[in-house]
Parts: sequence; structure tokens; C-alpha cells
Amino acid sequence: MTSETSVATPAAPETHDGAEASLQTVADAVLLAATILVEGGCETKLAETTADGLGNAYPQVSQCTTFVMLTGVMVGIVGTDGSTVTRIARLDGVSHDIWSADRVIALRERCEREPLDPNDLLSELKAVREGPHFSPVVLGAASAAGAVGFAIFYGTTSVAALLCVGVVAWATQIAGRYASRLLPNSSLAILVQALIATAACCLCQRLWPWMGVDRLLIPVLMLLVPGMTLTTGILDTLSGNFLSATARLGKALLVGVAIAIGSAAVLHYTGVLSWSLS
Repeated sequence: MTSETSVATPAAPETHDGAEASLQTVADAVLLAATILVEGGCETKLAETTADGLGNAYPQVSQCTTFVMLTGVMVGIVGTDGSTVTRIARLDGVSHDIWSADRVIALRERCEREPLDPNDLLSELKAVREGPHFSPVVLGAASAAGAVGFAIFYGTTSVAALLCVGVVAWATQIAGRYASRLLPNSSLAILVQALIATAACCLCQRLWPWMGVDRLLIPVLMLLVPGMTLTTGILDTLSGNFLSATARLGKALLVGVAIAIGSAAVLHYTGVLSWSLS
């Protein structure tokens, strides 16, 4: 969800309505492109560069400047006739939608070769933002496949153990999907997922003692590690966007703490850990 504010200021009275409308449509498209990229988890520099590339690809645009933060996007466009258009959007959250980001980058490359009609570009960006929506069951299946892959990487060869890892990962993804709708922030949802994943792995280890709880739990918890957030935080640091970098790294730290608290609490109270929290 975003909230937008726009300002259109024609610098010369002879500006044609059609040209001004076209410039405003370009500004809308650039703002939406930047919003999709930021919400998809892209680093700040990439979002600004891609959005600027889209705007500057149009001959009626003299200069396009985009300013991106994790909480908002601002776009300023100057037309060749001297008119200016400004767009502002407030962002409510950041997800990790690599598919949408890749589509926006591909659209920028198309426009740099041959600019699309501004209305067509805006329509395509709206379609990208709506994007393919996968059901919780499908996302759970993808998580199960990823967890099984991690388990094999860590040396688990037993079919029964791999099946347990897949089922626990599937259940953890489903639980996280619904927890994110009920809880106020993503760190609490991760905490719930860590609790459920660790409890399920401990149960499997109790039922089948030959299964090491570490071989079951580590592949599942790997799916919760905020790798993309850490990576984009580092990239923002290297590009000099320290405010966004601090926000991303702080979020990654909170997620790491949530994973640690959730798993440690269950391991302690199930007796897997020998030390006491008191």
C-alpha cells in the first residue's frame, strides 16, 4: 500500500495539455517502478538508477530524478518545454519479490531501446505489481524443496529425515503466512515460525531418536535467515545510502534475534539444551 501526492507545475503558459498529460503519465510510471523495486527488496541505488533510466528514456523528458528511501519515494521530472512534475509516495513495507524487480528492470531496458507509450508502460507496471500470486500451499511446497536441498547439502541422506525436513518446512511456511497477517511486524512472525519449526523438529527427534535434531532444524531455519536483507544492506552501505543500509541491517538483526529466541526457548524447555535460562 502506498499513498501518493503529485504536483504539476507548467513553467510556460504555452505548454500543450497533451504534452503535460504525457509528462504526468511518465512521472506516474517512474514512481510506480521505483515503488515496485523498493517493495521488492532492491537496494536503493538500483531502484533510483532504474527509475531514472525509465524517465530519461522519453524524448519529452529533459531530466528525471528519483530519490528513494525505505519509507518513501520522490520523483521529479523536468520536461523539454520547461514544465515540471513531482510525485511522492509513502511506502508501508518491504517484501522480497525478485520476480517483480526483474520485470521492472527488463521494462527499463526495453524503453531505453525504444520507449513505450507512457500509458502502455504504466499499464504494464500495474500488471507487474499485481504479479503472480501463489497460494500458501504452493509457497509451502517451495519452502519444503529448499529445506530438503539445504539438508542434502549438510549431509543428510536418510529419506525419512529428508521427508521430516520437508514437512516441517512446509508447515513453518504456512504458519508464517498466516502469522504475518495477524501480527504487527515481520519479526514477530519470524519468532512464531522459529518456535513452530523447532518444536516440530524436537518432536521428530523424540519419535525417531536416531535423527539428530540439528540435522533437522538447521535446514528449516536457513529459510528464515534474512540473506537478501543483509545483502541489500551491504550494497546500500557501499553506495553511500547509510540511512537505508542502517534500516535494512537493523531489520536483519531483529530477525536474527527472533530466530535465536524462538529456537533456544523450545530447545531449552524440551530438554534438548542442558543449560538453564534462570
